[in-house]
Amino acid sequence: MAKITDVKLDQPVEFIPYVNTGAHSSCLVDESKEIDSLIMSPDKVQFLINELTELDKLDILEETLQGISCRHDGTPLKTAFPDLIEFKVIIQHINHIYTYPVPSSLYALPLKELADKLSQWEKLGANEINIEFEEKQR
Repeated sequence: MAKITDVKLDQPVEFIPYVNTGAHSSCLVDESKEIDSLIMSPDKVQFLINELTELDKLDILEETLQGISCRHDGTPLKTAFPDLIEFKVIIQHINHIYTYPVPSSLYALPLKELADKLSQWEKLGANEINIEFEEKQR
């Protein structure tokens, strides 16, 4: 498997909900935009990676990180596809760290949008998240 050092952390990252049945995975994003993916800005991506590293949880991405696709323009991607519940628990923990013991009015929950999307996708039947990073070119 690839390492996080194999991806560009200065580029947006896309989170896409999937249903994995064991035999195959199906994307829940639809053309009508009733279910859409989440594009995370590079500064939040870097924050996420820093927090996962600090919590010794980076393996949730690196266990599955591999080059299996590319964008329509040919940009190669490295995709991680962690279990939605396991990933959601980690994201909720990161958000909790920033609200304990008292929520600060100075800081919004750093990964609130991601946590909200994960909950929404779970309710719609997703059980896996594809996380698409741009691959570093050697």
